[in-house]
Amino acid sequence: MVLYYCDGNLRNYLNKSKIYINYKSKIDKLQQIARGLLDIHNAEKVHKDFYSGNILFYRAVPFISDLGMCKPENLKKSVKEEGIYGVLPYMAPEVLREYQYTKAADIYSFGIIMNEFLSEEIPFNDIPHDKFLAIKICKGLRPTISKDVPKLLTDLIIKCWDAEIKNRPTTKELYQILTTWNNETKDIKDSEYKCDKIKKEKFKNRSNENKSKSFQIHPQAFYTSRLLNYKNLPKPVNYLDLSSFQFSSDANYTTQSTSFNDACITMLMWEISSGQLTIYNYEHYCNLAINIINSMRPKTISEIPSEYKSLIGAKCMKIDMKKKKRKVDNAFALTEDTFKDSTKLRKSVKRIDL
Repeated sequence: MVLYYCDGNLRNYLNKSKIYINYKSKIDKLQQIARGLLDIHNAEKVHKDFYSGNILFYRAVPFISDLGMCKPENLKKSVKEEGIYGVLPYMAPEVLREYQYTKAADIYSFGIIMNEFLSEEIPFNDIPHDKFLAIKICKGLRPTISKDVPKLLTDLIIKCWDAEIKNRPTTKELYQILTTWNNETKDIKDSEYKCDKIKKEKFKNRSNENKSKSFQIHPQAFYTSRLLNYKNLPKPVNYLDLSSFQFSSDANYTTQSTSFNDACITMLMWEISSGQLTIYNYEHYCNLAINIINSMRPKTISEIPSEYKSLIGAKCMKIDMKKKKRKVDNAFALTEDTFKDSTKLRKSVKRIDL
């Protein structure tokens, strides 16, 4: 058997390139990758280990490789029986939770690969690839999307890695979209030109030292397939509003900006009013993270004034994230009103101090 000796994988292709790779060229290569994935799916198989290391380049032409785990989609044997193998940043959240591999899981992986190729950033390269990352992925964490990526491409990336399987495009739809864009519709051509102009200037000004820094890997980040055995992961969800995602070359990850701030303010309110550390008597490790996701909260202290209890408990610490922002906004309004008319609060505090 005679095979081509490829020049390297997708990451090598990006890292070794001495010239700027424009969006027209990248869309063309993404279309070819999508065509290869469509051929696999048309054969009623799923790749199951689809990541940038398995996309090889030969004379600037991409090929999907390593089909050793490729199996029929309708195979009844469950993931639970055979174990989960793969590269964590590229794995769909529903697979991490030990559901069946599907074509949609390959589409999710394509979205991560597409973003890596367009943004030229390795997904989650600066943090450990452990259970904490798996939990965050299930809760909606995704890699950074560079602000230089055209909006049409950004929208497609987000659609591919949607937590809801039904919201992801099919392989055929994905291939058709990229084919249309590769044929240069006016919208994508104008968008490409503007973004290429910005990114080409950045490429020219970027030193070899800065380029190598962007490809540095955390010692506990793994980009080869391995057995992943994470139990009790939360149900996959998206962040509340995809339109509020941060798209910045300076941001580490694509997240909704307010959720963590709201939670931190709530915990600070509890700590100040109770005079105690939050969950101080529990080991701060994986189990605590899982329990917090599953609604674990600090115990209510009876000495806290009822007004504070109302703000902290009923208004801020509800698990319903869809209503959380409104509740926190209301909590700040209530806090302001409480201190404007603070007679009742003073009486509560005085009674407790006595």
